[in-house]
Amino acid sequence: GRNQIFLSASKSQAHIFLGYMRGFVREVLDRDLTGDPITLANGAELFFLGTNARTAQGYHGNFYFDEFFWTYGFNQLNKVASGMAMHKKWRKTYFSTPSTMAH
Repeated sequence: GRNQIFLSASKSQAHIFLGYMRGFVREVLDRDLTGDPITLANGAELFFLGTNARTAQGYHGNFYFDEFFWTYGFNQLNKVASGMAMHKKWRKTYFSTPSTMAH
């Protein structure tokens, strides 16, 4: 299996994301995801990280950036993300809630 890396705007938000994933797997598959990182039966690992570019380095796999519109220092983190998913077989996925200048 392929490693999956989830980067959120903070470590706290990464844990919220992890909680949603654990709840979904428990409800649908009646299984518990445990560990940090979570290691699946196929050997793939799931990492849930905050946006500290210094501590988020060194991982490799498919990369998911949660709430990237709300992240301070996006350009630096994007460079780190590019290294995580450098090989052609890995993907980078960015998603976020929208923001407007009116708030």
